[in-house]
Amino acid sequence: MVARITTVLRASVLGYLQSDNADDKLLYFNKLVNICTANTVKLFLPVRSVGFGESKDKVLKDNPIRDLAEVFVLETLAHWAQLYPDLAGASRQGKFDFLGYAFKRRVFNEIRKINRSKEEIWVESLPDENKYFDDEQ
Repeated sequence: MVARITTVLRASVLGYLQSDNADDKLLYFNKLVNICTANTVKLFLPVRSVGFGESKDKVLKDNPIRDLAEVFVLETLAHWAQLYPDLAGASRQGKFDFLGYAFKRRVFNEIRKINRSKEEIWVESLPDENKYFDDEQ
């Protein structure tokens, strides 16, 4: 039987927050990041610079959505660890079920922020007021 995404999500959140094994934490963390990025498949996050790396003779490009997902998951997990002392109860109540949707909103906000910053490039600064007052005298 295939596990529903909410079951996997809840188990990954609990596994990450309650596990003492670093390898298990990494697996749970990567699963949560994959859940978040799967929700943003057709979205594109524009970047101003592109970084490259190499891995076994392959050129790797930056993946800004995955980077944003990693930061988002860490921030969210830290927030939940402080907010819910009873993690198992919070999981049963469905407090963690909207992680993918919340990340999609974060990506939309980042896209809007980048587009607004590009609009600022076209706005010219106003001339210095003192220049006009000096000419009149």
